[in-house]
Amino acid sequence: MSLAQATLAAATLTAPSDGVVQSVNLVVGTLPGSPAVVLRATGYQVVVDVAEQDAPYITVGQTGQASFTALGATAPVAVVQEPTVGSDASSAAGATVVSFPVTLAITGPPPGLLPGMSAQVSWTAATKTNVVAVPTGALRSGDTGDVVQVLVNGQPQTTAVSIGLSTTSLTEITSGLRAGDAVVTGTTG
Repeated sequence: MSLAQATLAAATLTAPSDGVVQSVNLVVGTLPGSPAVVLRATGYQVVVDVAEQDAPYITVGQTGQASFTALGATAPVAVVQEPTVGSDASSAAGATVVSFPVTLAITGPPPGLLPGMSAQVSWTAATKTNVVAVPTGALRSGDTGDVVQVLVNGQPQTTAVSIGLSTTSLTEITSGLRAGDAVVTGTTG
């Protein structure tokens, strides 16, 4: 191979996947930095965090909706990558909460959608009927796990519970409560 051919081969950039070149960070005469070339996938994706109790129910192919406030638009989404590795974060109550990232493809992007725009995503991963459920805001983290306050003879008592499926509004209680127990959901004063 001639020197000219070797130089040309060394100057050729090959993308690791299909996409659109979003930016090239190269300066003639210097070694490339990191990243030298930024690719944007040909489609749009959104990554959302799900609670650890919901992660086992997420499967590739589940569908839902994404809402884009900046555009006043919605678009269909589909799960393309199941949760694999969790990350720790602190909750408002100071407890450690584990969440798992899930990748969804935006299957019908609205006009004007740009990479990096925020979205709110909803989809149904699982459903259950005839369960005991409490408002999600009634749950607290105790020393040994999740707890709720239950009224017993007019007085709140801390009760340990085990949780199942959860949404932003309701959480399934798999043990620790019975149907009809009065759960404290807030305080007044």
